[in-house]
Amino acid sequence: MYTPLLGRRLLDRANRRDDRPGRTPAEFFDEVFFPLVFDDEQYLMTAGNSKFGQLVNNRKKNRAAAEKEGRAWDEDEWARLRSEALADFHAAAVEVEEPEGHLVLGGYASGLDGTTSGQVTGLNHDATADEVYLSWIGAAGGAGVAGGLVLLVDHDDVLDAVLEGWRMYRRVLTETPGLKANQVETWNGQWLRHHFSPAYQAEDPTAFLPSALKTTASGTAIETVPWARLLLSLGGALGDEPVSAYVYSLGQTNSTLGFVPLHLGATGVLRDSYATVRSFYRDLFGVAVDQATVSPDSLDSVYDAGAGFARACAQGAVGLAALEPAKIRDFLPTGKHKSPRPVTPETAQTPLLYQTWMHAMLGDNRTALYDRARDTADLLFGVETGALGGKTNLKKPVADALDAKSLPALVDGLTEIADAITSGKTALSDEDAADTLNALDGLVRDGLDLSQERFYLFLSLLRFQVALLRGKASTQ
Repeated sequence: MYTPLLGRRLLDRANRRDDRPGRTPAEFFDEVFFPLVFDDEQYLMTAGNSKFGQLVNNRKKNRAAAEKEGRAWDEDEWARLRSEALADFHAAAVEVEEPEGHLVLGGYASGLDGTTSGQVTGLNHDATADEVYLSWIGAAGGAGVAGGLVLLVDHDDVLDAVLEGWRMYRRVLTETPGLKANQVETWNGQWLRHHFSPAYQAEDPTAFLPSALKTTASGTAIETVPWARLLLSLGGALGDEPVSAYVYSLGQTNSTLGFVPLHLGATGVLRDSYATVRSFYRDLFGVAVDQATVSPDSLDSVYDAGAGFARACAQGAVGLAALEPAKIRDFLPTGKHKSPRPVTPETAQTPLLYQTWMHAMLGDNRTALYDRARDTADLLFGVETGALGGKTNLKKPVADALDAKSLPALVDGLTEIADAITSGKTALSDEDAADTLNALDGLVRDGLDLSQERFYLFLSLLRFQVALLRGKASTQ
């Protein structure tokens, strides 16, 4: 059970913030946690089968009892019942012996036939009252991501932001009629993404809320944040610091993925690649790109990975490879190998994200390889459109080169183009012909130096570059 450990860290950060070094878990629960989380008709988090949860589950029974005894069923009565539930919770915490799930979040069911009874162990694990309080505090610090998983991130800046976020969530829940309650994990995910984003403004901390809400026939709720967007935002603030997350899910059954390293430095590489590729788009299309695509600082607002977070964690660590965009494999030689459509400023955002990840994945030599892809795209587009002059139709070898799934196939397409240049069948000057042939030779040499995976990425990057040139031509 990791929730009590993270709860201890949250308590330490709160005590440091409030200059209360000796405040105990029970005192923090009474003074801060309970008033924020449970002392309202709308809870910040689900309460399960705890005393607070039983209060909700027994609503009809409590109302009948109040009316029978002549008490009004109003907020004062609810406040009285919540105070009783808190007192009962304290009493149960003092008497706790085992980490049963209704008291220690992340613990097991009290019987042997419950859905979490598989967590029962022969190891001696006595629970303490402090663990009871800390488990609730820690569980409320989890950040939920799309797919139903929760991340507990032990980092001072993250913990401080979570503590601030609880107060903000209570305010939002109070000021937003009809908003679904019990979503603290979902709130934490959205709050952390926004809080660490360059777009965050302290004077308007809930500016993100309209885009984070979803309204349906059943009401309004906070949407779960895509995990890639959360990590991009954290990476922008925390940089290359080594960070790990404890990943789990509590529900009818509990599941644990364990501790997963988050290589947040990969998000910086991705953001730099986005800036580089977007700069080229801007050179090609002008300021229209500014209106159709987000700035590098806002990458966390649009980027989505294709894999769910559980699958990303299965790689052993979450880094650049796990941030592969959704549906990008349709355009890779290893996938459907679809030809990208001509790219225009209006349709630029998705191709830009694809090229960003390809560029980032090319490694330390990414800048030189991207320049090579751009130069080769210029050449192939020139051959395709007849811009090199001459009467020889070279559209087929261009198509063969762009459809290549291997270096030999690429070479076959380029060879026919090189032969046409060498034999003087184009209108290139001798100097331009020599430069072009040297560029083709350099392309082949680069291909020989690349691993198969990176060569596939380079080929796909090349095809998108040609799609950009085709799109540019279509707008003129």
